[in-house]
Amino acid sequence: LSSMFSLAAQNNRVCVFSSSALIALASSQTHVFYFVPVEMSWLDAQAHCRQHYTDLATIDDQKDYEELLKTVNADFKGEWIWTGLYRTSATAPWTWSDQSQSTFRSWADGQPNNHGGTQLCAGTSLTGAFNDADCYMQYAAVCYNSEY
Repeated sequence: LSSMFSLAAQNNRVCVFSSSALIALASSQTHVFYFVPVEMSWLDAQAHCRQHYTDLATIDDQKDYEELLKTVNADFKGEWIWTGLYRTSATAPWTWSDQSQSTFRSWADGQPNNHGGTQLCAGTSLTGAFNDADCYMQYAAVCYNSEY
């Protein structure tokens, strides 16, 4: 196992280096966030997070959001990252994958716009703004563990 992973700590971040990917961690008061640099659909990201962690990231407040954004690798070239925010239909309210009651939203200007009538999942940009998107889009993801 030690040949597969190594750890480094710096500025409240712990980085886990594996043979296949760099996974950065950051913690807030209630979550430990994990960046998953593999691009996948929202449903695949949710399944991955539930299998390996607790769920896709839930964001409770601005400080939580800033901690989540710290997990993203400096060399990540993607534009969007899946969070746990979704809705079941175009008229349904936005909710978090883990069913938390967090009301935090940080929508980009003009979002959510439900372009095409099928944007039921939400991602975030590295600049700190949410965007609704089709759930089949291929993005990296941020997962969380609720237990330390």
